[in-house]
Amino acid sequence: MILRWLLSPTVRQASNLHRHAQRIVNAQRDQLSPQAVEKVAAAIAAVRSAIASNADGKLLKERMADLERTTAKWIQPYAHASLRENTEVILVAVAVAVAVHTFFLKPFKIPTGSMQPTLYGIISENLLNEAAATFPTGLRRVIDLIWHGTSYIHKVAKAEGMLEAFEPPKTIFPFVSRQRIRIG
Repeated sequence: MILRWLLSPTVRQASNLHRHAQRIVNAQRDQLSPQAVEKVAAAIAAVRSAIASNADGKLLKERMADLERTTAKWIQPYAHASLRENTEVILVAVAVAVAVHTFFLKPFKIPTGSMQPTLYGIISENLLNEAAATFPTGLRRVIDLIWHGTSYIHKVAKAEGMLEAFEPPKTIFPFVSRQRIRIG
């Protein structure tokens, strides 16, 4: 039956139709007369049995047409159906837009701004007047990078001069940036 459902658009349409009709009958059961519930349930059962018995497409389409006629006769239409449908579409679109905005475009926002230097990757210390300043090497450097996210860059000017410019950091990949420093 699953293979037939996958290969036949008529079977898929019939399955969707009988599920949708059953859902509407369940929603309106308290408002419908017992005769209406019985007639629609019989039409739903006929479509379901045609699907289960591997009936040919012509018989299946006849049962589907009978179910549509029966539901049109006995089921009460929703008031303002187009307004209801449009409202549902708008709410789904807003929910998707908010989800994309929240989880992909702005995954975090820090109100105090205290972590911005860390996120931007610009943390520097002037070690000019510290003679004992050393940078870790080997395993300690790897541990600092993995555990704390700290990377060390040791640049020594080729000639004496003033710091002329910092280029703004450029993002190469998410969370990977590159920055150039020009020393005169």
